[in-house]
Amino acid sequence: MRSKFRVLLTSQAVYGVLPVIGASMLAPGALAQADETRPQAKVVDNIVVTASRTEQNVADVPASVEVIGQDEILNTTGVDITDVLKKNASVDVIQYPGGLAGVGLRGFRPEFSGTNKRVLVLIDGRPAGAESMGNIATAGIARIEVLKGSASSIYGASAMGGVVNYITRKSDGELGGSVNVGYGSYDTVKLGARFGGAISDRINVDLALTHLAQHDDFKLGSGGETFGAVVQGNGAVRPNTEFVNNNIYARAAVRLVGDWEAQVRFLGFDGPDTETPGAESDGTSDQADKEESNFGGDVSVTGSIGNHDLLALYYMTKEEQSFFDKPPGQVEFLSSTNDIDWMGVQLQDNWALGENFNIILGADYQLVEESTGFFNADNTPRGSFSPDYERETWGVFVDLTARLFNDRLILNAGGRYDEIETTTLPTLGNNRTFEPGKSTLDTFNPRAGFVFRPDPDGPWRLHASAGTGFVVPDPREVSGFFEQVVGSQLRITEGNPGLEPEESESYDIGVAYDGRLFGMDVTLFKLDVENRISSVLTTNTPDLRITTFENASGSTAEGLESQAWFDFGGLLGGREGVWLADSSLTYYFTREEELSAGPSTIRNVAEFKINFGVGYDDGVYSARLSGRHVQGAEDRDFSAGRIFTNGAGGQFQYPDFTVLDFTAGWQITDANRLSVKLDNITDKYYFEKNDFPFRGRNFLFEYRHDF
Repeated sequence: MRSKFRVLLTSQAVYGVLPVIGASMLAPGALAQADETRPQAKVVDNIVVTASRTEQNVADVPASVEVIGQDEILNTTGVDITDVLKKNASVDVIQYPGGLAGVGLRGFRPEFSGTNKRVLVLIDGRPAGAESMGNIATAGIARIEVLKGSASSIYGASAMGGVVNYITRKSDGELGGSVNVGYGSYDTVKLGARFGGAISDRINVDLALTHLAQHDDFKLGSGGETFGAVVQGNGAVRPNTEFVNNNIYARAAVRLVGDWEAQVRFLGFDGPDTETPGAESDGTSDQADKEESNFGGDVSVTGSIGNHDLLALYYMTKEEQSFFDKPPGQVEFLSSTNDIDWMGVQLQDNWALGENFNIILGADYQLVEESTGFFNADNTPRGSFSPDYERETWGVFVDLTARLFNDRLILNAGGRYDEIETTTLPTLGNNRTFEPGKSTLDTFNPRAGFVFRPDPDGPWRLHASAGTGFVVPDPREVSGFFEQVVGSQLRITEGNPGLEPEESESYDIGVAYDGRLFGMDVTLFKLDVENRISSVLTTNTPDLRITTFENASGSTAEGLESQAWFDFGGLLGGREGVWLADSSLTYYFTREEELSAGPSTIRNVAEFKINFGVGYDDGVYSARLSGRHVQGAEDRDFSAGRIFTNGAGGQFQYPDFTVLDFTAGWQITDANRLSVKLDNITDKYYFEKNDFPFRGRNFLFEYRHDF
């Protein structure tokens, strides 16, 4: 299989892995973050951009926001950026071995496919242009912002449950960088290099390259779980789980006149050979390989005229995926392809109306084109699951902020109008031919919120927000049709042409304390959805399974979110900034949708989840113990033999699990650092999607040299 990066990155290329990300299988996105920063427990970043599409203090944001800073990225164990997200923010994920992953917020089920999800994923404020989070080019990620609650008033479709925004690195100080190398369990090799800074008074640049390869299949946790009479796990080798991927991040900015600046960014992800094991209960009957790539970037011009801070940005991303089935005892063959092109323009004016009022005006244009194909073992076309299509979106928005009563009260209100046109193209389908068609939608979505401080200089604040959101169904949900034989079962997924767009209303209110040695935020939220689009199982026998989509009459999610951090060394009278602890949790009072068959718990949304950690860092030695506990998630039993429900099938509750990780580092000199990361130190058998378990205990040793 060919790699577009093979010339750039091979085992003889520049060596280096990320400085201190943590992980026995470090996040490829984090791999590029080699710099002078040492790992430590969570400290909240002050400035965020996701909530209003411009810089503001996180304490001035009416909505609930979680920020994953560079220290946390560098000190988190895992395989990819999904691991960094789920281990540092209270989110739901669906995640498979092989990089396929999606995220959910506020009661929306995580999604790993489709171009119009319920949680919007961005890179530097523009669409990431990736179906799966595992395909995001992450070599230059500096921090991650997670905005919870509807944000369709400024971002349009898909921002119903919230927004995940990956912010890339911008180095404009002294030139510097690092090279890193790491080795770990399952013959895992991590290599990388980073360089960036100002090369003149007018030009600054960044370049990061990473290589991540696991050359042996991983082992499952040794504890195992018993489902019916079947024991899963027990430290067995998980076959067909090797992978190779490469990342590149390149950026250059040129100062023009005054504060005007032109910037170009390029991001690339290439997975030339990723093995996917299929469901554990299927044994080796559904194994496959995949080649995938995601290349894109943007060009922008920013500057100010009077009280107007202006932005013009053009972005483009191309994602290609090819899947190769590996039937037992047969020759591997190309079974499917999927190509998606994203292109768009963003125009924005951040207008300061005196000292206390600010208004943001913006316009967006986006064009998405997707084509798919399926093939037989003899390379003849088998048709597509979904019609090829293009979706064109025009949107305009306004967002107003007022600071009143000596900053005791901050009011925010805004809205966005969108026009969306989806055109399906003539496409050879699976046992049918998709006919061309066109649908249009126009919608307006408002939001409002406030932040109130009893004392403008005090640590306490009250915040609240409300807004609406929407999402249009994907063509595959409307007119898709796909047949697949797994074992002895024929599996059919078919669309529903009568689907309507989803609409939501989101509300939250919270109280926060921002102290020097302690901080916390507790938020209550509620989300109501009309015309919820859900997949429903209409037939499930040993020989036949039929799945389709329907508009549920509605769904409701109500719960509590909390974040807290402690400098407990300082609280106990010791040295500040050395002993730190943090936690982030979500608890749902209600997470229910009304289907045609009756009420049902929203699948893959855990009733309770909490991330927690405690760290020590004195500048020479550092260590951190962290964990993630998940309980009460439910899903349908599609396993061979329906092992999770004793053969009955239907919906069931996942086993609760807690995964603990440990990282430690030694700053030998100012320029040299050694670190070790232990992932899943209790060797827990667990999964983020039933029947697709993850690795047991594993380690990674790393060396970094800074220059």
